[in-house]
Formats: sequence, C-alpha cells, structure tokens
Amino acid sequence: MPKSAFGFLLFVASLLVFGHAAQAQQRWMFNPSFERFSNGTTIYEGWPVAEVPPSTYVIASDDYFAGWKSTNGQIEAWASGFQGVPANDRDYFVELNPSEPVGLYQEVCLFNGEELSWLFYHRARNNTEADDPQTALYEVTDLNGNLVQSLASQTTFQDTNTWVRNAGATTYTGPTGFHRLQFRSNSNDSRGNFLDSIRIRLLPVVSFRDNSPTSGPETSSANVPQVVVFGEVLTPFTVEIQVTGGTATEGVDYDLTSTTVTIPPGEYDGNDAASFFSVPLTIYTDAISEPDETIELSLGAITAATDAAFGQNDCTPGLTQAQHIIEDVPPPVAEDDDLGPVNGLSGGDTGSVLGNDSLDGAALAVDGSGVP
Repeated sequence: MPKSAFGFLLFVASLLVFGHAAQAQQRWMFNPSFERFSNGTTIYEGWPVAEVPPSTYVIASDDYFAGWKSTNGQIEAWASGFQGVPANDRDYFVELNPSEPVGLYQEVCLFNGEELSWLFYHRARNNTEADDPQTALYEVTDLNGNLVQSLASQTTFQDTNTWVRNAGATTYTGPTGFHRLQFRSNSNDSRGNFLDSIRIRLLPVVSFRDNSPTSGPETSSANVPQVVVFGEVLTPFTVEIQVTGGTATEGVDYDLTSTTVTIPPGEYDGNDAASFFSVPLTIYTDAISEPDETIELSLGAITAATDAAFGQNDCTPGLTQAQHIIEDVPPPVAEDDDLGPVNGLSGGDTGSVLGNDSLDGAALAVDGSGVP
C-alpha cells in the first residue's frame, strides 16, 4: 500500500458493501492482467466507478475485480505509471500486500495427474520499509485456503527495478475437485510484491453430455447424443466418435456422417448451449414395424493429448460411453379372436385382428370379411 504524499487512496465505501458472490465453475484464469472490472453484474474494460489516473491507486472490494477473490475481501490495483512503475501488460497491475498480506485466487476444477503450466510477472516494490528481497508464492489450496500443493516461488530484489518472468509446469498431485489457484506474499509487510500478466494453462475437458440413453423416433432430426466441452480452447481440436455395438444396422437404420466432432476455439462453461456439440448421427425411416433398436457409441482419440482431456464441468471423470435408442414403429400384434358374424353369417369366429399395423398412416385391421 503506498504511503507517498503524492498518491491518494480512493476508497469508495459503496465498493465494500457487497458480499462475496459464488465463484463460477471454470477451467481457465479469468481477467489475467487485471484489466476488467465488474459491479457484480456488468463487466467493464477499465475502472467503472472512478478513473485511476497515472498518479493513483485504489483499494476496493474484490467484487469489483472480475474473476478474482482475495482472502481479506480487498484488492489493491495500481494504474500504470503510478510512482514511476509501469504495468507489465496494458494499464493495471496489483499489489499483493495492500494493507496486510493477502492471497489472490480463482477457484477452478483440477484433475489429479493433469499438467499445470503457468506464466506470471513479479516485481519488488522499491521502498525502504518493504522487505528486500520480496517473494511471491503460487500454490494450490483447498476452498478454505489450506495448502494442497506449492507450485512456484519468485523472489525479486528492489534494485532490480523491473518485472521478472516466472514460467513453469508440473503435475498436479492433489485430489480431483474444485480448488483455489492462489498467489500470495511470504512477507508480513503491509506493502510490496507487484503482480501482472498471469497466464495459467489448463486443458479443456470433454465428455458425453448425459449418462442416460438418448432416444428419438426414426427421423434424421432425432435427439442424438451430444459432446460437452468445459474450459478454454485455444486451437481447434477433434474428438473421435466410435460405434461400438447396438442392435441397429449402420447404413440401414442410421449413418455416422463423420467419425469426429470438431471443437472450435472459445471459452466453454459446460452448461450453456454453446458448450454442446451433437454427434453427427443421421437416423433413417425404414417404415418397417420392429422393436426399438440401439446404437452404442464411444469417445475415441482426441487430436492430441495437449489439446484436451476427458472430464465434466462438475469436476468428475468424463463420460466416454453413450447409447441412443431408435424408437421404432411397434410390430403388428395379433389380437384375440372373438365370436361374431362372418360375411353376414352368425355363429362363426372373426379372424385375428392385427394391432399396431398401418397402411399409409391409417390403422389396418383385417377380419374374416377380408375388408380392411
């Protein structure tokens, strides 16, 4: 936190009345350079409540820093150029020690055994009161802030007077589930440790959308299975679709018009319609009365292991098997004979009546008269 007489603290009371909103489920770091701000509903480019000129900084509720939360509910942001310190990227950066050491974090879904890669820039605060050197820690904690795995440590000296790059990768060894990816200072000082330009790479995950079979009539617009994507896709990739069995006959009852589903770049939350991609399955109408038929499907290879992995947006393993049921026209069923007149003569049995049969869409029942 700056002590300079030339700076001033813009402490907007209205910013501190909001409680912490629930974190959205995510597989990417949102707002990595602290350029986007929010009033709880609307996200802004640039500071929405008051401009932060080059000679100013602000301490405010973390509700106004899109994507980010703080262990004490407050975040300190500096405008590029304040006290002669330029942002490493664009217009803003943050200090890890606003009035006390805090942890800045986002809650993300992590899978045991996956690779975590990162890039961030750290800079020591040049003042006589702050510790020298200054160290920022990058770590995984549980949702209560308890350490799960240490990932990186960056120590920078005040006289370096520049941003220092820290990049690396490691295997996540903690339990699968939602965790905090957190940055904090190892110092108890009330100021120091600047942070900017964070890039955290988590692979997007894919899965079949539903654990229950899909079903639909004999039409090409049938309710076919869908692949769901959760995470940030940087480059397009494909997921292989395999037919592994079933009672339906390929080429007669259905066709798989492509053996892959292509996922374009984007940010997918795994919940809205933009996250769903239908399996390229065409169902044919054969106009034959027969029992329902099934198609067994499986997710095969992803373009490359570096593109995506299997998983769901609730942080559980991905569903790689699916079944589709073709709801066929029921087969004809012979109904019971009954006593009645046959061709006007009483005392004879009628012939068997066929149920579920049809002719040009009209019910067809044949009795002893031979007249439908």
